[in-house]
Amino acid sequence: MQFEQLTEHMEVLIATSDQTSNANYFNKAWEIFTGRSRIELLNYGWADLVHKEDVAGILKIYTDAFAHQKNWKGEFRMRNSEGEYRWLLSTGIKLETDGVFAGYVSSSVDITEQVNARRMVETDKQILRELVLTAPIGICVLNAPSLVAEIVNQSFVEIAGKPYERIMGNYYWDTFAEAAPYYEEALKGVVNKGEPYYANEVPLTLIRHGKSEDIYVTFVYTPIKNSDGEVYKVIVWVLENTRQVTERQRVEDEVAKRTKDLAEANNNLRESNAELAQFAYIASHDLQEPLRKISVYSQMVQKLINVSTHPHEANFLNKIAGSTARMQALIRDVLAYSELSTKNQSLSQVDLNEVALNSKADFELLIEEQNAILEWISLPTIDGNEQQMSQLFGNMMSNALKFARKDTPLKFRITSTGTTTDEIMRHNLSTDRDFVTIHFADNGIGIRPEHTGKIFDIFQRLHRKSEYEGTGIGLAMCKKIALNHQGAIDAEGSNEKGAIFNVILPLKTH
Repeated sequence: MQFEQLTEHMEVLIATSDQTSNANYFNKAWEIFTGRSRIELLNYGWADLVHKEDVAGILKIYTDAFAHQKNWKGEFRMRNSEGEYRWLLSTGIKLETDGVFAGYVSSSVDITEQVNARRMVETDKQILRELVLTAPIGICVLNAPSLVAEIVNQSFVEIAGKPYERIMGNYYWDTFAEAAPYYEEALKGVVNKGEPYYANEVPLTLIRHGKSEDIYVTFVYTPIKNSDGEVYKVIVWVLENTRQVTERQRVEDEVAKRTKDLAEANNNLRESNAELAQFAYIASHDLQEPLRKISVYSQMVQKLINVSTHPHEANFLNKIAGSTARMQALIRDVLAYSELSTKNQSLSQVDLNEVALNSKADFELLIEEQNAILEWISLPTIDGNEQQMSQLFGNMMSNALKFARKDTPLKFRITSTGTTTDEIMRHNLSTDRDFVTIHFADNGIGIRPEHTGKIFDIFQRLHRKSEYEGTGIGLAMCKKIALNHQGAIDAEGSNEKGAIFNVILPLKTH
């Protein structure tokens, strides 16, 4: 009676049975849980509430314990008064009277939340295990105190080059003894200090497939801590970088070789520039002086010859004078071109509107003779070399005037636009600055599309000297000036619509 009073108001399900295993008491908590009266329960009215999957298991636990008269414990599901199956943890304590077995007193508590949480943890563990096993990166999970491998995925096995059985369940440094001298202390520090260890693209010699191989790997030792802050697992993450590292080294070696070749080419270029400077000196002195004398003496002889009595001799002298003048012009142009390659250019703010105005003034008489129209609109100010900009604009105007149509007055227009990304990429220009494109457009005889690439080569002529005067250096000078300013030049046009020259210049040079 005292026992019943004690257990009647307890939330734990309490029941007793006699020495024949028949139940003889259920407390109030049983009635509340099952929704059945105690009389129903005493008449074995609880057995049908046990989940059918758990009946055999809990019955065996109870009968085995009863047969040996020992305590028992088990988990099973039972349907409650709301029709929901709940997990119960039952414990049976044997009763004795004067040392004789007298039955059991059992206590049952609802552990549904704990079971669900445990199952969730088990599910998460299984998911994590599957993720580890199927991951494309090599993963090996070690027990921290023993450093024995507990989980090993296939990617790790492939990188290790050792059988799965050699790794799984074995002491880590027994498997990778060849790497122990280099990284054993690092792994020990991870376990003791709880801090990860990183190694990026390090060289490593491993015994793989029975052979010693030199490889490159990136790996991490990651400590996993329990609720007490103690490291109880270490995850080894590893990725082989051999192909990437060796390919990068190959590229670096190739770049080094190219750099060396470029340095040699620059030395050769400096030598060539020195030779060009020497040539320029010869052209300006040793060649021009004889030509000047030829010109002077031929003019003196012309004055002495009577043209009417010696027409042939006078014609020869005229040809000598014409050839001498062309040679002098050629030497001047070559000298100007060589100076573009050898002189250091000083930079300043150059207003291209003023450059265009001054260049137009130089050709004022020729413009009036041809009744030509030369115009421009709001050209920018750039950081450039003023003398070279004058040469550029002068050559462009001269070119337009020279190749104007005989039956149509020349219209020459200079405009500017921002340079597009496509143009910058096409000319392989720097992407860290802003460019402007100066367009020189005319309605002259134009350029055939197949000639737009070659017209900037030095001494390149597309017409006979008898048709159009010139040395074939002007456009080559324009290209050199654009390159000196870290820009570019190209051309477009047709025989019907004239020519357009596009000069790309940086607004600010470096």
